[in-house]
Amino acid sequence: QDSFSQTEPEVQYHRVRERRKVYLPDDRIAVNPATFGRQYPFSTVVSVSTGCSGSIVANSWVLTAAHCLWHNGLYKSGFFFLHIRHLNERGQFDHVDFIVDTFIPEQWMNRSTEAGDQWANYDYALLKIEKRRGVQPWGTRYGKMELGLSVGAQNGLGRLVEMVGFADDKPSNSSWYVYCFVIDTTRDLLLFECDAATGMSGSMVYTKEFDCNRTTYVRRVIGVLSGIRYSARQNREYNAVI
Repeated sequence: QDSFSQTEPEVQYHRVRERRKVYLPDDRIAVNPATFGRQYPFSTVVSVSTGCSGSIVANSWVLTAAHCLWHNGLYKSGFFFLHIRHLNERGQFDHVDFIVDTFIPEQWMNRSTEAGDQWANYDYALLKIEKRRGVQPWGTRYGKMELGLSVGAQNGLGRLVEMVGFADDKPSNSSWYVYCFVIDTTRDLLLFECDAATGMSGSMVYTKEFDCNRTTYVRRVIGVLSGIRYSARQNREYNAVI
C-alpha cells in the first residue's frame, strides 16, 4: 500500500469542522472592487445567500461547497430562496439572480456511518443560475473559471495555490485574496494554511497550470474550501480543499 492509503488515519474525519482558521499574522489582501475586482479571476467570485462564497465556472453555473446548501440531513436556512450576488466597482451588490437548480453529490446528502467517513470528501456543489431574457449570462458578463484536475497527492505537496472569497470577519461588501503552499495531501484533499474565516466556505482554490495548446500558463480551479481537517501526519489542523 502507498502512503496515501485510505486505511491510514492521515486525516481524522471525526474532527471535520465547518469552522475555518486564520493563521496569524492574517495575510489576506483586500481586492479593490474598482480595479482588480473587475479583472479575471477576481471578477468570477460571487456571494451565495446562505453565507458562503462561490465562483462562476460556466455561463450559468457556480461552484461552491455542499455544506453551504445541505448539512446534517437538512437544507440550510434560505435554501429555497437561494440566490447569488456580484460585487460592482463601487463595492455594492448590484447584480442578483436566483438559483433554479442545484447539484449536490449523493455521497454528501446520504452520508451514513455504514459508508464510513468518505462523505467528507464530497463537500462541493453546483448552482444553476436563472436565465433572464435580454440579460447576458453571468459567465459572459463576468468571465468564468476553467476547471482543472486536482494536482494529486504526490504532486500537490508544496504547490502554490490561491483563493478568493468573502469573509464574515471582514466588511460584507469586500472580497479577499490569499495565497499559500500546500502542506499535506491525501488522495482527495489538499491541506494548507491559507487564512480563511466563515463566509469563505465554497471559495475557489486555483493554481496555474501550463496549457500545451495555448503554450502559456492558465489559472484553473482545482477545488473549493471546505473546512478544518486534522492531519495525523503533521499533528495539526489545517484548512482543507476538496
